[in-house]
Amino acid sequence: MNSLHSLLKLLNSGSSARYVLATLIGAEGHAYRKAGAVMLLGENGWSAGQLSPGCVESDLHGQAESVRNSGITTLVEYDMRTEDDLSWGEAVGCGGRLQVLLEPVQGNLRRVLRAMEEALDLGGSLKLQRSCSQDGTVSEYRLMTEGGQYARFGRGSEQCPDYRLTLIYEPNPRLIVIGAGQDAQPVVQLAACSGFSVIVVDRREGLLTARDFPLAERLLTGSVDEVIPALGLRSDDRVLIMSHQMRQDLEWLGRMEEGPPRYIGLLGSKRRCGSLLEKVPRLLRDARVHAPVGLGIGAEGAYQIAVSIVGELITDVRLAREERQLLREPLRIIPDRKRSSMYRHDGLSGLHLLAQGV
Repeated sequence: MNSLHSLLKLLNSGSSARYVLATLIGAEGHAYRKAGAVMLLGENGWSAGQLSPGCVESDLHGQAESVRNSGITTLVEYDMRTEDDLSWGEAVGCGGRLQVLLEPVQGNLRRVLRAMEEALDLGGSLKLQRSCSQDGTVSEYRLMTEGGQYARFGRGSEQCPDYRLTLIYEPNPRLIVIGAGQDAQPVVQLAACSGFSVIVVDRREGLLTARDFPLAERLLTGSVDEVIPALGLRSDDRVLIMSHQMRQDLEWLGRMEEGPPRYIGLLGSKRRCGSLLEKVPRLLRDARVHAPVGLGIGAEGAYQIAVSIVGELITDVRLAREERQLLREPLRIIPDRKRSSMYRHDGLSGLHLLAQGV
């Protein structure tokens, strides 16, 4: 659960706990996460997400406690580029330099985070811009969605901010699993833990239980004709067909023939997949189809097969991200000794970071 979208669902689930949002705004060297990564810090050592392999989290909890009690945003820096650095009590040797913005989740920030979850749930990316002073104090948040909606939270200072920090966030990629058999359980678990929003579909209602699929976002039952409208298929969806029923698999393949999903995975042997695809000839040479689904790692058993499937899904997510970045206007990278070279400048909105999910 490392993506902002996943953390927002947890944050906005109704808990009254006091949280601190940790955002990695600068990363140099051998950093574990890229700039833009987030972590949620709660009381009594509770946390969700990670900014490092464990090198700074203990200290972050102490810093977060101060932020929680004072209600004041803080900017902290960790420089671990020297292997024998003992400043954290032991030689962590991570080899990176991190700048972390710690914000109490209250007031304007809580409101903007709630609005961000609603926007990401609709499937579009969004841009969050903070107007910041040198110490990290945020005077205003500006939220811009992919659909062109714009909102401001807080009042900007009469003076120009020292810098504006802009981050682009994308929704969790959506995975639709057709079939709720036992072998679907590790796929759903691993995919959800890897940052996918997972929907499980099966006409056998008795198989769709929260006990068997605790990490699924939704459980849908019904015929193909009943489920398709409820899904609202998107062009960036990934559909995994693993019902183990030839007729049902064929029915779903037929609906995918002209449908929008980016990725169509079909579980089964080469012979079984070939037999099904022969009945839907337009999919035989469709680049969206992965049949048999999964990376060729010689997987055996449900858990290894789940690893091969989710590995292929993650590869597709990375490929899609690269394709989207090629469509964006290139940004100049401006090295700065005072701030991380991960910062970019677009000439308009100031410091600019691209934050991703999976």
